[in-house]
Amino acid sequence: MRVIHWFRQDLRLADNPALHYAADQGEVIPVFIGLDAPSSPDGFFYGGASRWWLHHSLVALDQNLQEHDQSLIIRRVASPDAVLACLTDLIKQSGAQMVVWNRRYEPDHIEQDRLIKAQLQEMGVAVHSFTGNYLFEPWQISNRQGKAYKVFTPFWKMLVSEGIDRPLTPEPAQIRPAHHKLSPGSVTDLNLLPALDWADGFAEYWQPGEAGAWARVERFMRDIDQYDQTRNRVDWQGTSRLSAHLHFGELTPRQLVRRVFEHNPQPLEQCGCEHFLRELGWREFAAHLIYHFPHTQTDT
Repeated sequence: MRVIHWFRQDLRLADNPALHYAADQGEVIPVFIGLDAPSSPDGFFYGGASRWWLHHSLVALDQNLQEHDQSLIIRRVASPDAVLACLTDLIKQSGAQMVVWNRRYEPDHIEQDRLIKAQLQEMGVAVHSFTGNYLFEPWQISNRQGKAYKVFTPFWKMLVSEGIDRPLTPEPAQIRPAHHKLSPGSVTDLNLLPALDWADGFAEYWQPGEAGAWARVERFMRDIDQYDQTRNRVDWQGTSRLSAHLHFGELTPRQLVRRVFEHNPQPLEQCGCEHFLRELGWREFAAHLIYHFPHTQTDT
């Protein structure tokens, strides 16, 4: 079987449930679809720094795939509405029988994925989606009345009681390439880099991609025990600096939690790292809120 793995905000090979499933099914066709306009389906504007990061993260992902004799298939479309047509063309040209992806939880992304899934299934293409970028699905955590939380502290307590050290999905040992006639395209086709190279010095401070994410994690582990203090010090590198790596899915909160507990295996209430883990909890809470209360995306 030939399976398209549609990369979005999961630009990594390890702990990637959709990619692992695709690799188990047969031959994998890794795909990334970028937009002409620098915005997402919900109208969010991607700034120049985010576009710079995405470019280099995709380059790093392609390099990782090449170790499996793979190439990332890059396509560029004019608008979110054109994504389905692009996927359809890729399916027809490659003979793929299945498409997989990791879920997103913003209202417009949910609607886009729902419509694409329905259309592909009408074509006879199997579609499977997975939770790839959070500890829990937003609908898995509820209060005693079975309703969504609106306050962080009880949400966090429930999260901890459910267990925040979640199972990891191993990186596929093999990602079998599919024999197709698709042209791979190039990350440069997405036109993400600034015309004037104002980002020339970024690479001295940031390393987008999976390897860069883990280098940053290990750097942060040196100071995590003092995070409750150093995060408020502007003269220290006391924060994790992992936000962009998490946003683009170069590593997962599951991996981070596991690494924190390896660093400090004490119970959470005795762990000096709890302040950082609560920050990951706030990230979960944001996804929980926007899923259950979509109006919070635009209400002020």
